[in-house]
Amino acid sequence: MKKPGKEERQEAIAQILGNSSIESQEELLKQLSDRGFELTQATLSRDFREMKV
Repeated sequence: MKKPGKEERQEAIAQILGNSSIESQEELLKQLSDRGFELTQATLSRDFREMKV
């Protein structure tokens, strides 16, 4: 199985933020993990900067 890349991860982040009330980065990390993404807080922060979140 192919590991999801940055584009897929950022698309999932946008979907989750658009469809859910997320109150913390930890909560978002949990939801991403539930979808099969493995990432660190630092990676999520970089994604936020790139996505201008």
